[in-house]
Amino acid sequence: MVVVKAAATKQAGAKYGIAFSRKTPDSPLMIRTIRDESPFAGKGLEPGMIVTKVNGEEMTWLGPRDAAKVLQKAQVGATMQVEAATLFKAAGKKPKRKTKCGIWLKNSTKVPGLFISQINGDSIFAGSSLETGMKVIQLNGTSCHDDMKFHEALELLKKASGQVEIVAADTPYKGKMKGASGGIPGLSPLSDSEDELDRKPLLDRLFPMLVDL
Repeated sequence: MVVVKAAATKQAGAKYGIAFSRKTPDSPLMIRTIRDESPFAGKGLEPGMIVTKVNGEEMTWLGPRDAAKVLQKAQVGATMQVEAATLFKAAGKKPKRKTKCGIWLKNSTKVPGLFISQINGDSIFAGSSLETGMKVIQLNGTSCHDDMKFHEALELLKKASGQVEIVAADTPYKGKMKGASGGIPGLSPLSDSEDELDRKPLLDRLFPMLVDL
C-alpha cells in the first residue's frame, strides 16, 4: 500500500470521527480510531497507520492536538485531507559489530527525513518488507526525526550487534529507482535520451548524501 490521501468536506457542527495518538512523546503520530460515521471512513485510512500530513501540514512528529487544531482551522465547506502511510517492521541478524547491514540510507534535498535508497542482495534485510524509497521511522528503537542525518544513522547501526530492527513507512517514492519517472518532488520525468546520458538512479539525484550501512 502506498500513501493514502483521504479527503472529506467539513460540515457545520459535524464531528471528525477520527482520533490520533502516539505511544510516547518521541513516537510518530498515528491513527488510533476511525468511527463508522466519520467523513474519513471507508477511504483507505486504518488504525495503526502513521499520519504524515493533515491539510498539507507535516504531522509525523507532532502530537494529536496539533492534528486536531489543523482540522479545526478548516472553514465549513472546505476540503479536509488526512495523509497516512502503512508502517513496516523488519529485523535482521548482525553477527558482529563490524558486519555491514547492506542497506543504503540517504537524506533528501527536497523532502525531510531519512530514506532507504538501496538494499543489497546480501543485506541482512534482503527479502524483508523494506523497499527502496521508504522513509525510516526508527532504527533499533531510536526515533529518526526529520532532521536526523545519515551519519547519525550510521553510528546507530555501527554500534548495533545481534538483532537490528528498522521501522519504515510507505512513501510516494517507494520503488522509484533507476528508469522510473514521476512521483518525486523536484524531478521531471526522464526522456530516453536523458536516461542514456545519466544512469544514476532517481533517488541518487534527489538524495545525494548516502552511506552504505
